[in-house]
Order: sequence, then C-alpha cells, then structure tokens
Amino acid sequence: MKITVLEEETINSQAMIRLFSQLQRKQKIGTINAIVDNASYNHSKELKAYFKKHKRIEIYYFPAYSPNLNIIERLLLFFQKKMLYDCYYPTFNEFKTACLEFFKNINQYNAELKTLLTDSFQLLPV
Repeated sequence: MKITVLEEETINSQAMIRLFSQLQRKQKIGTINAIVDNASYNHSKELKAYFKKHKRIEIYYFPAYSPNLNIIERLLLFFQKKMLYDCYYPTFNEFKTACLEFFKNINQYNAELKTLLTDSFQLLPV
C-alpha cells in the first residue's frame, strides 16, 4: 500500500493542490484517478482551475451521505483505534510523531487492513 502524507495545518483548496502536485511528482505517467468527498474545498474554483491545467487528474465525487463507500473513513477508524484508544501523548509533538510513524509504517498492518479496506460491502434492497 502506498500512502502520500502531507502535514497541513488545515485542509483547504491550497492543501489539496499541494497534495495533487505531490501525487503528480510521484506518478510521472498515466492518469491519476482521485475519488474525493464533497467537502467545499473539493469543489472550489481554485481546485477546478488546477484540474483544468492538469488533465492527467480525473476527479470523481462520492455520492452525498455515503461514508460506507468512502474507504478512507474505514482507514481513519482503524487509525483511531490503533493511535488514540488507550493511548496518551504528553505533548502535541509526540502525538504528531506517532501519527506520522503510523502512516510511514502502515505496511505492518497489511493483514488487518486487507480485510478492512475492501470494496466488498452489503447492498440493502430498495
């Protein structure tokens, strides 16, 4: 599993542009397919202008109110269980370091994540 991590004070249009710029540097050829939520910064004029200039990035939006489809929600819940439950960090820097180490060494959790981060989910009858 490959993860790109940016340290940002807040998530906004500029942070997303930095993320997509970094992804383009890492993946030099081919199309970058990005599936994003419906946060306002993902629909901003700045980000849309960025995508017009960078045609290799194709954006897909999750349907509204569908966290079950958003795999990042499952990863974040797993992260919380590993990093926050029954853990105490005396300083913010210790907390930040532990969080970055989690993602840096995420491959140690491959067995657990393989069953959690799957697209196999149950559809409810309509």
